[in-house]
Order: sequence, then structure tokens, then C-alpha cells
Amino acid sequence: MIAQWQAEQILMFINHKSSIRNHKFLDPDTRHPTSMSTSSEVHLFTDGGCSGNPGPGGWAYLLRHPATGKQLEGSGGQPQTTNNPMELQAVIEG
Repeated sequence: MIAQWQAEQILMFINHKSSIRNHKFLDPDTRHPTSMSTSSEVHLFTDGGCSGNPGPGGWAYLLRHPATGKQLEGSGGQPQTTNNPMELQAVIEG
């Protein structure tokens, strides 16, 4: 139950962070705004963490296709884990 709550909190955080930059796309090399993305480009936002180390943990992702505005999101958790597996799980699931 705590792990699921944490996963939901992480997903809300990712949604908030990504919505702040929704109208700008940053070039990963220079961190400057670039032109609108191509139709084949997607953006993956991920996060994971746990309460205690080890402790209950959660992960979440937000996968966005800027050209169409479509997005997928997912989250999950484990009752006993550490930060690193949760961070990696978010990327694997996304």
C-alpha cells in the first residue's frame, strides 16, 4: 500500500515537472530550446525512489509523443527495495 502511494506521488511529480516544459523541448547537448520535435520523436520522463534504504519503493514513467499530444503513464512499487532498482524499473517499464 505504501509502495503504491509512493508510485502515485512520483507520477504526480513527473507530470508536474514535464508540464512546466510542455511547450519547450530542450536539446540534450546544449540544454537550449529546439524547434518542435519530429513525428517519430518521443519523450520519456522517469523517476523512482523509496522511503528508507531499503524500504517501500515506487517508480513511475510518462511517455509523451509531442507531435500528436498522446501520452502513456505507468507506475508501480515494491514493499522492500532500494532507490536504484526503482529508478531502473521506471526506465525499463517506460
